Amino acid sequence: MSLIQKLVALGLSDKEAAIYVSLIESGDLTASELAEKTSIVRSSIYPVIESLTKKGLARIAANAGVMRYTAASPEKLSEMAKEKADKFRLLKQDLEALTPELRQEYKGAKYRPKITLLEGKEGMIEGFEQTFSSKEKLMRVASSAEKIFKTLPGYLPKYVFKRHLYGLAMKGIHPTGPAASGMIKMNIMKLDRSVLVPKEQYKFPCDLAIFDDNVAYMSHEHRYAINVHSKEIAEVMKAAFDLAWNNVQRMNIKP
Repeated sequence: MSLIQKLVALGLSDKEAAIYVSLIESGDLTASELAEKTSIVRSSIYPVIESLTKKGLARIAANAGVMRYTAASPEKLSEMAKEKADKFRLLKQDLEALTPELRQEYKGAKYRPKITLLEGKEGMIEGFEQTFSSKEKLMRVASSAEKIFKTLPGYLPKYVFKRHLYGLAMKGIHPTGPAASGMIKMNIMKLDRSVLVPKEQYKFPCDLAIFDDNVAYMSHEHRYAINVHSKEIAEVMKAAFDLAWNNVQRMNIKP
């Protein structure tokens, strides 16, 4: 980093830094000499010199009727840096004092959705277990049972049994296949209602579950579950799911 770049980093403009360095190197210069040395248009030299003078970094002197400019001692830069540091320190103290008061007033986005990511098989199982807290006692599901059986072998029958004990019903849409048929047969307590769609036509790369104000997605390929907690999003997803479910019923596909 050049000397000019370092001065710019400290808060001087490009032109201020270039003129200050030229004055430091040369002692004193006229506006014409500064323009030639810095390649800055002469008409731009005067306002920059005025700015440097106000900052205490340049001085103006007349010699035989000619205006010449000199640089202030480099120690002035240290004073400027100290003044800025003091200002920032005081500002930091003021902000820290205000933070508790501002925190009390801060409401955040009232309807901001809460998103939870659960990773690995343990996270996926936790995602299943979260459905037991449902107050509506109804879970809308679009699921490829085949993938669940492969990812979590032995877990699905236990989950369905426990879900039924909680009185949590399922309204499901599943692609045809032995796994879906097997899951439908688990409906011993007659709580669940499921419809099938042609496996060749409808692909379910991940599972979807909607319950209460939650919309959950589960990826069996990448082993994670995401839960989006939002009443607004859940309501529109419930409406879309019910519309699909009612239309799939007309297909009347048997397990």
